[in-house]
Amino acid sequence: TFFLVLLLVTLLFVVDSLVLASEVPAGFVRLHYYRADHQYEGWELHLWGPGYAGPAVSWTKAVGITGFDEYGAYWDIPYQEGAGALYFIIHQGDHKDPQADRTYPDPGQNKEAWAVTGDTVAYTSYEQAVKVIGKKFKQNTYKVGEIINPAITAQGVVVHDTQPEAQPLAAGNVRLHYQRPDGNYEGWGLHIWGDGYAGPEVLWSAAVPLTGLDGYGAYWDLPYHEGVGDLNFIIHRGDEKDPNPDRSFPDPDQNKEFWSVSGDAKVYLTEEEAHLAAGNKMVRAAVLGKNQLLVEFRAPIEAPIFIRDGYKYVPLAQMDMEKAPQYILTLQKDLDFKKTYKVECGKMTRDTSLAWEVMDEEFAFAGELGAFYQKDQTTFRLWAPLASAVKLMLFVHGEDEEPSQVREMELKEKGLWELTLAGDWGGQFYQYQVVRGEETKTVLDPYAKSMAAFNSEGNDAVGKAAIVDPSTLGPALGFAQIDGFEKREDAIIWEIHVRDFTSDPNIETQAQFGTYKAFMEKLDYIKELGVTHIQLLPVLNYYYGNELANIERELEYSAQNNNYNWGYDPHNYFTPEGMYSTDPTNPEARIRELKELIDGIHQRGMGVILDVVYNHTAKMEIFEDIVPGYYHFMDAEGNPKSSYGGGRLGTTHAMTRKLIIDSITYWVDEYKVDGFRFDLMGDMDAETVQLAYDAARALNPNVLMIGEGWITYAGDDGDRRVAADQLWMNQTDCVACFSDEMRNELKSGFGCEGEPRFITGGKRNLRTIFANIKGQPSNITADAPGDVAQYIAAHDNLTLHDVIAASIKKDPSVPKHQTEIQKRIRLGNALVLTSQGVAFLHAGQEYGRTKQWMAD
Repeated sequence: TFFLVLLLVTLLFVVDSLVLASEVPAGFVRLHYYRADHQYEGWELHLWGPGYAGPAVSWTKAVGITGFDEYGAYWDIPYQEGAGALYFIIHQGDHKDPQADRTYPDPGQNKEAWAVTGDTVAYTSYEQAVKVIGKKFKQNTYKVGEIINPAITAQGVVVHDTQPEAQPLAAGNVRLHYQRPDGNYEGWGLHIWGDGYAGPEVLWSAAVPLTGLDGYGAYWDLPYHEGVGDLNFIIHRGDEKDPNPDRSFPDPDQNKEFWSVSGDAKVYLTEEEAHLAAGNKMVRAAVLGKNQLLVEFRAPIEAPIFIRDGYKYVPLAQMDMEKAPQYILTLQKDLDFKKTYKVECGKMTRDTSLAWEVMDEEFAFAGELGAFYQKDQTTFRLWAPLASAVKLMLFVHGEDEEPSQVREMELKEKGLWELTLAGDWGGQFYQYQVVRGEETKTVLDPYAKSMAAFNSEGNDAVGKAAIVDPSTLGPALGFAQIDGFEKREDAIIWEIHVRDFTSDPNIETQAQFGTYKAFMEKLDYIKELGVTHIQLLPVLNYYYGNELANIERELEYSAQNNNYNWGYDPHNYFTPEGMYSTDPTNPEARIRELKELIDGIHQRGMGVILDVVYNHTAKMEIFEDIVPGYYHFMDAEGNPKSSYGGGRLGTTHAMTRKLIIDSITYWVDEYKVDGFRFDLMGDMDAETVQLAYDAARALNPNVLMIGEGWITYAGDDGDRRVAADQLWMNQTDCVACFSDEMRNELKSGFGCEGEPRFITGGKRNLRTIFANIKGQPSNITADAPGDVAQYIAAHDNLTLHDVIAASIKKDPSVPKHQTEIQKRIRLGNALVLTSQGVAFLHAGQEYGRTKQWMAD
């Protein structure tokens, strides 16, 4: 109560200095927005829904703030009376506040609504919102006497509050301090692990929140076991790390407090050192051309800049200071792109990196890559333009730790390294060693057509490529001939995981369970369902797991430390996954068995869709060790962006795009697959997906593509290209987007899992549901029903059976409850199958599969 009084008095005190908001105009509703830090710069509004009467809004061109008042910022939104719902997301770039999509509360009745940072509710009265602010932000209490020159700026209300003090550090804890130059700590959390960590397990999706704020910035207090082992951490906001590398606490047995600076990988042991480090910093030194460098600092500089090549200095010809603290340096001589130069300015230094745009211009290569096996010779080709040498390591057996031979490869045009070996090398294995200056990295051929059996916990963390000729293996294949499939809207897709399909011990198969061969034995069941396409969850080689232990069956519940994997951690985009082979040690077996499965599906008149993950990799090193700073999207400091623990693939970069299109066409040409489902397609640029479709369609005119078109595109820093997401659907007919609006309206989903919806008795807007049945969801700019993939369940989250049980709060073990759940399942399936668009079903959805349903 005392806080509310202080807050209201404060707001009244500053009101004379504010530009007060006008009345809400006719035909509009007003959404107010409060931020505890009063920093409104860059925060915008994404809008959609049948009630929205304004021009179309894209994620990258959102609605700017209309004005400010005593509460904070506000937007005036054009609204069509009686037309339907109005949905919104408040965001700053890709940072949402909060994460979930939101609905404006009854815009027909409420002309104003109030939003609070970090809160999913939009309140219908000023008093409700202020009360919530009082509860959420007590630590930011403002005292009237301490307000100095309050004013409205582009960033909102500027006030000066008392500087918070950290609480004393409790025994058995260590403290990590964190400072950001923007002072904005919202959404930043800590991922922590190691033998020394004494707290509960921390998931990436549920980071440790801030403990508090102090005069330095923010801090976390963490329970620590003395003398047990290491303590490791990553500061992150979603998938954005600050900075990128994993870090460790230096000697937490001796040191109890540590200081971290945004963008700096070093962990400091004193606040003084950290403050010095937080000063000006050279954040980027990128080679832009043969004689040009971009050098960027946090702030303008006064000291001169020097470029050093070993012990020699490179003379400057010109320095453009117009965009300081970014400086364009023109040199008197050309640079050697394979060298790393050192840029110096006072005590600040940074090694140069070659901009990916330069690599595209200088080295983009159009020829074939990989190993090409013939009986009398094998040719090896790797693109590594920054390497000073590349060596081929040959292994007789997949399990060999030492190579039988090491051969030097020859540099050809455009950064291509090539070697042809005479003789028959079939069935042997290889890796590359990429040498760059003093550094040597062992890498896997990204174009490997098969591999040795792989164990991610084994001694070889890279993996070995196999020397094979896939064209000689397995049955002769053709594309599927599917009765009734004339256009994409005719498709009924059934999603299934190869191992999951036959892992139940009650399922009898002649072949080993969980394999391509066991899958083949049960194809008649799928055919009887009447589906047109079987979508295989990733069968392109993934990283985490032990292929040599694929015969082990786990019957007890576990969420970790097991040998099961959906497969969304790519290791190689051309090799079939060995986990599903009856003999993972034989690199030909996985090729042959997958082709036999595809042939069996085709013989039954069904098509094969591959689930592909071209948006990220399992580990950054998979590509970064071949060509540093190229294959991934890059941040403002020239560092590769990460995603889900690996690298976020830079799909706009010429050779990354080539890799994706080469992979797509390889699977269509060699394995005769009939379509693709793109994981996190919104992370990719639209042009790459269109080019991939065009190339695939040239081989198979009936190719079918769907994808997750969530609006998630990050791109390179400052890149605002058209993304392959829901907003692109009116510009292409090559791919369909999953309709999360259909899913959420019918049964709930991400952000609202288990809430009552249409098929579970929840009250929903029938106009919205009918629009989705017609293939016209409000959040997809579809211009044809085939742009929309209609679904209510997939491998993510709860099964349809389990989410219905959770939503209606009835135990499915009770027979009458199970009967009700089954009726609701049939209603949901009927709506999916009769809606316009591409129908999509999760395996087991047809009979109500459960996955260890638990009441809590």
